[in-house]
Amino acid sequence: MLVITAILIGIYNAFNMYCDVRWRITKNLWHLLFMIIFFGLIIWQFPTTIVWVLICGFFGMLAIGLILEHVGSTAPGDTKMMMINGVGVSLFALIGSEGVVGGHYRNVVLLFLGSLAMILFSIDVYRFGRKHGLTKVLKTLFNHSFGFILRRFGLGLFAAEPDLNNTSMRVLPGAVMITMAVSVTLLVFYP
Repeated sequence: MLVITAILIGIYNAFNMYCDVRWRITKNLWHLLFMIIFFGLIIWQFPTTIVWVLICGFFGMLAIGLILEHVGSTAPGDTKMMMINGVGVSLFALIGSEGVVGGHYRNVVLLFLGSLAMILFSIDVYRFGRKHGLTKVLKTLFNHSFGFILRRFGLGLFAAEPDLNNTSMRVLPGAVMITMAVSVTLLVFYP
């Protein structure tokens, strides 16, 4: 079952990556089909863990995707892809831990989140730094972070607006970066 899950995740990500690179679109029915498949397999194999999968794999990835969209690092199609991959990675983790939601499940989900964040950040900073220089990268990151904090405390008047925004940092379609993060997670935790 672990091999079948890895193959399904691979097929899902390969098609999404192809569509995103070629046409910069996402297929909603494709997302829905794989959501139904992954949820169906989880309910069939481990019906008692569905609440954890919904909280960690689905709604957790939805929240992270919406935050990344708000920051300007990803697009709405990438959020859908993160949610489906969160459920697929949750299925993979549950099969690997024989249905026990514990340390193994937590480690798989955290590795997926961590590798996704690091890949998105590294690629964006690389392109941004190559185009505008390292000093400008550090200044923009500081201004965005500090400005975000000031705005949250109601002191947006004192927040300096950086010269460049996050959308100018995009180098690869989001599907490529999400597929890279899923690949790292599956390769590390595949027995």
